[in-house]
Amino acid sequence: MIDSPVFEAIEVWTRHDAIRGGVWLDCRTAAGATANVRLTCPLAGVLRVEMGPRRLEDRASELLALAGGPAEGVRVEAREGELILSAPLVRARISCSPWQLRVHDAGSATGPAPPLELTLGRQRQTDGLERLHVAWALEPDEPLFGLGGAPGALNRRGQAVAWGPGGAAAIPFLWSTRGYGLFVHSDDGVCFDLGQRTPDVAMAQTGDEQLDCFIILGPAPAAVLRRYAELTGPAQPPPAWAFGLCLTETGPGGREALIETCASLRARLVPSDAVRVDSASLGGSALELSRSDQRRLAGLVRELHSIGFHALLAVSPYIRMGTRLYAEGLRKGYLVGDGQGQAYLRARGATREALVDLTCAGARAWWQERLQRVLAAGLDGVLAGDAGDVPAEAAYHDGTPGRRLRSRYPLLYQATVRAAAGHRPVWAAAGRPGSQRLAVLWQPAGSDLSLALAGVPLWAQEAPGLAECEERKQFVRACEVAAFSPFAFVHGGTAAEFAALGRGLESIVREYARLRHRLVPYIYSSAVAGAQTGLPLVRPLVLSDPGDRTTWSLDGEYLLGEHLLVVPVSQLRGLAAVYLPRGQWVDYWTGAVHQGPGWVYCRAPLDRLPLLVRAGAIIPTRPLAHYTGERPDDPFILEVYPQASGSFVLADGGATHELALRVDGGRMELCVPALGVPVEAVLHGVLPPAAVTVDGQAVECSWGKGKARVSLGEGTLLVYQSEAAQP
Repeated sequence: MIDSPVFEAIEVWTRHDAIRGGVWLDCRTAAGATANVRLTCPLAGVLRVEMGPRRLEDRASELLALAGGPAEGVRVEAREGELILSAPLVRARISCSPWQLRVHDAGSATGPAPPLELTLGRQRQTDGLERLHVAWALEPDEPLFGLGGAPGALNRRGQAVAWGPGGAAAIPFLWSTRGYGLFVHSDDGVCFDLGQRTPDVAMAQTGDEQLDCFIILGPAPAAVLRRYAELTGPAQPPPAWAFGLCLTETGPGGREALIETCASLRARLVPSDAVRVDSASLGGSALELSRSDQRRLAGLVRELHSIGFHALLAVSPYIRMGTRLYAEGLRKGYLVGDGQGQAYLRARGATREALVDLTCAGARAWWQERLQRVLAAGLDGVLAGDAGDVPAEAAYHDGTPGRRLRSRYPLLYQATVRAAAGHRPVWAAAGRPGSQRLAVLWQPAGSDLSLALAGVPLWAQEAPGLAECEERKQFVRACEVAAFSPFAFVHGGTAAEFAALGRGLESIVREYARLRHRLVPYIYSSAVAGAQTGLPLVRPLVLSDPGDRTTWSLDGEYLLGEHLLVVPVSQLRGLAAVYLPRGQWVDYWTGAVHQGPGWVYCRAPLDRLPLLVRAGAIIPTRPLAHYTGERPDDPFILEVYPQASGSFVLADGGATHELALRVDGGRMELCVPALGVPVEAVLHGVLPPAAVTVDGQAVECSWGKGKARVSLGEGTLLVYQSEAAQP
């Protein structure tokens, strides 16, 4: 990926000036060329490193969400032969000659061991372009994670990855269990060599005029992810209904087929919440509806709402040639040009399309107004696709070269949709740094977990439809995995497809859709918590225990929230090897208790996806209904695993509620704040009760096969004493 092993590194700094929040350095490379370096601390625990051969500029960027100036309390001290930059939770030592930049975690007694040492430099390529680079030494066996969207193992050590034109990775952010992360802020391509050419050296290289990267200190990965979220913006969870089953493609046939599919799901008792509405259902392009089309759309949405479905509008920034919308955009200069005064066109099947030029403020306002007009028909959310393949050779209104717009344009598009959508949730198909604050990333079937390790707390992976699977049983497996995905998106699921499954297979799909529906309170609450902390809803096990080397190579199983361990399997029968993190884990299906860390084998017939629950978990659920929120006065049913103490923060109606579980021998206390609806508790793996009280009053309890069910009503303290604990 990186063209040449010969680099011209900075060798010495010749002059320094203290600046607000950091220090400016005039430097010289080994070949005698000049370079400028600026070190600042924009946030606690974060060091920004900028370097370039010319005067460094302050650049506006859609990728960052920094507000205000640098962190308070930044000091620069000059000592003989070196500078020391001290700031909240970070300390940097810059030796003069030879150049050394060593970064410590000032919030830890030891920091990274040894401190992170950075080399900065430049390289002139054979094509005449100049590349700027940052390199650092790797510890033996040090793992690296992140670079969301790039193929390959989750542990990036030994890989070379390109981001930008011709590259795959969408998020140039990585982190190490050693206690640091690195985010390269660039509109151009970034190439990473993470020990592929030289096993003990990692390097990032960009073609930007200046290198701009952020060293993010932890020391825990959770702290690194939280600070990355502060840099690029926190995620905004959509409403609870958005976590229910959603059909993202219902096949051809227009309005009648769409209504038939939704009615069929209701008749088949498959809980579902949302469906995609696209141009096939509207009778034309989503943004160029006539008044009569608009009335028909509003009628369709009302009909969907009447049976409990939210309607998601699919849109694209491309406009078909020959339409009224195309003619208007061309006349006003709102379309991306070809440099010859005409619109740049791409072929799409038998049609040709032009891209809206969102670098133009007028074009953004024009496109937003069109979208808002359609959304006014009562639509509930937006699926914003088709913005990742921006033509590099086209001409743009603000003069930005096309190769650099490949990172900027998706963010411009998502921000444009976000502003038009208002309170409605937005899903977007192209991910860039900062996308998480604007939309939920929407990925195709088969995507890996790398986004979860690259600062994207929420993302949707689309399960394939029946027509895309080689056999019906594979579709069943895909629906099982979708039930435990961040968002339950299924590409397909028409009435005809469900009928084709047959009674036995359809019953499996139905049961997993029901399980997903019951779990929405847990999943939504976990998403809200993750958005606040930067932790992803889906968590590869390395985030659970970064010090456990076995977790470094686990690319399949993951935690959904903090308490559910999910093992997606593709085989149709047999056993699945499952690695358990530290602590006790309860098999959801059998109730068997296992001790981690270590491997266990779980049965995985077609109707069972391996699923384990962390001891001490409180899993809030709701009774079955056709869709989320159908019966808001229904009780919360708390599935409790009292093999250990634990807690959970329930998000409901814009408020959060702390649930606490205390276990001491055979005595269990469950503390529940007033939730405004009745509460029931199901206690798993308990001995028969000797005494059960709610707020000090004895209550009835049903028990059987190690499971107890107690109604708290609107009480707040359940005490369960088992028989074995009595004298």
